[in-house]
Amino acid sequence: MVCSALKTIRSIISLPSSSPSSVVAVKDMISSLVKILNGSHGENKADNNNRKQEVSLELLHAMASNNEVNSLLSSGVLDAVASLLGGGTLSGKMTHLGLDIIEFIISDIDSTNPVMMRQFVNDMASQEQFLRALIATMVATKKYVGDKQIFVSPLYGTPLLLPEDTAGNDLRPTAAEDKAINVLFDISSLLCSDVSCVGKEHFLHAFMLKDLRGAAAETVSLATCIFLEILMDENNGICVPQNYPANRSFFLDVKLPIVRSQLLEILSLSLDECMASSNNSSRKHAETLIFEFKIPQLCLLFCQSQKLFQASFDLYENAVLPLPINVIGDLLLADKSSLVALFDLVTTGRNNLVQDSEHSKQAFALTLGNLAKAGFLSTAVERFGVRNNAIAALSAAMQGSHDETIDENEDSLPRICVESLAAILRNNQQEDELEINALEARAMTTAIGKILSSTVLNRFFTQASLETTFDNSVDHSFDRSAISQSPEARLLCSMASFPETLEMLRKVGGLEAIGLIAHEGELAAIRAIQKACEISPTSVVDVDAHLSIMDALIQVEYKLVSTNPSDICKLREVVAKCIQIITTLSQNTETKSAILSAEQSFGCLTASACIISASSKLLNQKSIPVEKDITSVDKCHIRKTEKAIDSVGKDTASLGNSSEDLQLGDLVLVDSTSSINLSSPLKSSQNNDVEGIVAHLGPVKFAPGDDWIGIRLTGSSVGLGRNDGSVKGVRYFDCGDSDKNGVFVKRNNVKKQECEVEFEAKKETKIQVEMATEDYDMPRVETQHEQIWDCLLSNDDFTLERASFSLLQSFSSSKPHRDLLMKTETVINDMMSVIQLHSPSLTDFQRNALDLLVSLTLHLHKPDVKLTTLFCSVVESRTKVLQTSRDKRLLYSTKQLLALAISGLENTFCAFMDADDKSRSLKIASDLFVFLADSLFKGPKSRRLAASMKDGVLFYHLSSFFVLSLGSESLRASILSIRFVSSLIRFIMMTAGLTSFDCQIPITESEGGEHWKAALSHCLYCLSINMAQSSQDHLGISYASLIADTEASPKSFQFCLKHIADKKLGGASSISAKQILAKLERLPVS
Repeated sequence: MVCSALKTIRSIISLPSSSPSSVVAVKDMISSLVKILNGSHGENKADNNNRKQEVSLELLHAMASNNEVNSLLSSGVLDAVASLLGGGTLSGKMTHLGLDIIEFIISDIDSTNPVMMRQFVNDMASQEQFLRALIATMVATKKYVGDKQIFVSPLYGTPLLLPEDTAGNDLRPTAAEDKAINVLFDISSLLCSDVSCVGKEHFLHAFMLKDLRGAAAETVSLATCIFLEILMDENNGICVPQNYPANRSFFLDVKLPIVRSQLLEILSLSLDECMASSNNSSRKHAETLIFEFKIPQLCLLFCQSQKLFQASFDLYENAVLPLPINVIGDLLLADKSSLVALFDLVTTGRNNLVQDSEHSKQAFALTLGNLAKAGFLSTAVERFGVRNNAIAALSAAMQGSHDETIDENEDSLPRICVESLAAILRNNQQEDELEINALEARAMTTAIGKILSSTVLNRFFTQASLETTFDNSVDHSFDRSAISQSPEARLLCSMASFPETLEMLRKVGGLEAIGLIAHEGELAAIRAIQKACEISPTSVVDVDAHLSIMDALIQVEYKLVSTNPSDICKLREVVAKCIQIITTLSQNTETKSAILSAEQSFGCLTASACIISASSKLLNQKSIPVEKDITSVDKCHIRKTEKAIDSVGKDTASLGNSSEDLQLGDLVLVDSTSSINLSSPLKSSQNNDVEGIVAHLGPVKFAPGDDWIGIRLTGSSVGLGRNDGSVKGVRYFDCGDSDKNGVFVKRNNVKKQECEVEFEAKKETKIQVEMATEDYDMPRVETQHEQIWDCLLSNDDFTLERASFSLLQSFSSSKPHRDLLMKTETVINDMMSVIQLHSPSLTDFQRNALDLLVSLTLHLHKPDVKLTTLFCSVVESRTKVLQTSRDKRLLYSTKQLLALAISGLENTFCAFMDADDKSRSLKIASDLFVFLADSLFKGPKSRRLAASMKDGVLFYHLSSFFVLSLGSESLRASILSIRFVSSLIRFIMMTAGLTSFDCQIPITESEGGEHWKAALSHCLYCLSINMAQSSQDHLGISYASLIADTEASPKSFQFCLKHIADKKLGGASSISAKQILAKLERLPVS
């Protein structure tokens, strides 16, 4: 009967009525319906009772649809319906009606209205079972986690029985399940927004099952993950309002962040409990959820929202950071957005208002650092193309740390950032080098150039302080090497690879720091210094970087002793670039004095000389035995050396000959102002000399070079020394009881006692004779230093040797360095030996060696038989090459060698040759001239058209050499022949500049025109001087007849001379041409 009445009321409830009596009736009716719902709660559910509940719910549903919400909330409908739904198993229809009613009620609750909120919170305070039923319903919608089912204890209770919906499937909730989830979200957002926090406590109490230990933690963590996953869709998600934009905005800005924040807190606690559990399955469960629900990505995403930052960061710190780095890498580096978010969170961006943001940045940076160390970061950066993001973020993080230097603590933010940057910029082909472009370098220099420079400088200064404080016998090279190979040092060097950034770094101390790095032989730093030399050489010297480069070169010798074979190529480049830098600075007028005055300059010269000597020995050994050009020139060398025995007491300082030969036990005098080990002067003595006995000869470990002399002081000099015969723990000789009785000096600061000088000089000269009598085979004195340098040499690349020659050439302008080089007999002899080899592959080396020797002839103080012989031998042998070879490249290089050899003969002709040597050298040179001039004149026109600057240079030196002979009648006569005079005439006709002559050589300024013109002037002068009656008598033919036999057509030579004489420019050529014309008129024709 009650059911019939309720149905009757339901049929008329939809009729509108606004009369007071109608409102009162509705309230009374709601009260009655609530009593029906409450009265049946807990009682035996007979069918009749269930029917009354269903009809009551239908009536309440209709009233809620008519906006009688206030009456429903205040009348306890929410409490009654929630109790009914959570209290037992209802039909699907009743559950759906109940959820609708609750949704109607809470959808219009104003969270800012304290009265309504208090009523709502009070009603929900007793509905923990209902809330858990909603949560259980939500959990039941997730049938699979990933590709497998996951089982947890059903601690939330039984899910609500919902009406069947064919639209549902195993992957997505049905519409009825959506309704339950939506109600759960609405209730959660209202409870969590309660300002009194009572509602929040009710929510947490229901969701967290009171106690998170054991299975509860697993269940809660799964439910939280599912809820968060459902809320991820902010556009078309289950809980997103779709009808009104205002509701949607309120949902996104207020409701969603509130619920998410609480869920993140719950998830952090529950996962932490699982991970800390002693139960293996709990830990496995947590790892599964983290991986399948992508918790790390979720944290990074939510950390970018200030409202969710703290909760999501706590979750990240508690649940993500403890994971193995490979798991974190698989999750965070799976997509571009997560990686970009991680970089963004390391900087001081939108999160700088978050409390303790430095701690959070540190944590995110730690993740980056670990990923970088594991090798995952650089790969991901390259894969997603976020290199610029990474550089900008990490640089900004370092800049924002406000630290002046980078702490060595591996967990500090700047340290992590700099190591991550280095990992990202690492060159895939050469992992020890960083790859960076100009724009990146500029950006990083602006942001972190100062902190990197300050860090490197500070670390080197600290290390220097430690080295002076502790035992000097300790090898600190490994500590300095660690600094130079640190990420900050490598970054600094890479940034300095560009002119613009190099200047920026110089202003903040970067160039000074790079100089210190270069001191340890780091290739990237040396390259940067080389770049600085090209831009501003003075800036390199201003920060003493040139000294670092010189030290780096000298130290290579010691590194070679124990270096790994795989590092040889790198060391070779280090040496080559160091030598190039030193040479560049020594050739600059503003920096030359700084290089040549440096103490290390002698060590650099010695290193270059050792390289040349070692290379010479290897080339001699590898070359197939060749036929040496031993002609009358070499035989003369033997005779000349024998004559030197008679001049033993005279000055013996000549190129390649040492003045004395010391042996162990010799009594010597030492200049007390000379440099010894560690560059410390000897204690003063009355006459500036101290005496002692030679106790050690040869190389030492504390300094480069093989000309060190260890001396045990004797007599009045006892006690004036510097050591006891040992340096830095290495003993070279014994000084007895005295610890200040030993010194080490360079060979040029030692002289024997006077009584032995003559004997030793004779002995040395006899050795020279023996050398000369063995087919001019130069001595090959193997030294430990040269053997060490051997491994740096390349079979097919003479870059190192070429650089060494350039340095020696440049240093030879300084008298002290030149004297040291000229006394280095081994190097000179080795070079001379290689110059005489015949191999096209050696021409580059031979040209450089010959050029160096020629330059040294300008500083000879006495005749040097070996050099004269060498130059003549080169001219003779290379003339044969010109006569027989058709290889253009070989001919080109041969002409270069010939020009240098003739230049050397010029330098030694007047002062250091006797009459025989002069005649012989002139004869060899004249034969070469005749061959060259005739081959051009008589050859095809294409040969004259192909004449180059090298031909002009060679003719210039030949003709200049002939001019030197004009002061002596006998010398002129030695080369005066019909062939020679004819060749002079032919050369004049070819170079006169007459385009009408078929024999003309086209001369242009770009192709060495000045050399051709100078050679023409020399030839005209030679012909003019030799055009005399005595010359005609010597030749046995008149000049008129000789000219007629030589010229191609009658009077063509006279026409040529008149053309030269009539040139407006005049000059020596014009004058000589006029003299020749005048002499031709006067000389008899027969």
